[in-house]
Amino acid sequence: MTFDPTINAGNVLVLGLAILGFIGAWYKFGGRIDMLEYKVDLVEKTLLVISDTLKKIAESEKKMAVMDERQLALERGQAASLDAIEGLRRGEGYIQFRRSNLDGEYSK
Repeated sequence: MTFDPTINAGNVLVLGLAILGFIGAWYKFGGRIDMLEYKVDLVEKTLLVISDTLKKIAESEKKMAVMDERQLALERGQAASLDAIEGLRRGEGYIQFRRSNLDGEYSK
């Protein structure tokens, strides 16, 4: 089998159709590639918004943990204060002397 380098009408027609096909495909897929790039940009922007939101959620969870610790400390302080008040009512505080006969009742 040998290669025939002669140029004839059939070869020119096939070459022209191939060039037209490449140009048509370039225009057809070029628009779609632009649209694909546009959609990829939108997806990237959406992912950035989602990542920022997740960071804010993580920060708010840390703040919530700090607030929970503060609330727990306040509750412990309140419980200690209530115990001290109850002790004063029973006469067990440092302000009043110890009474063994009066259990939180005051005489009228």
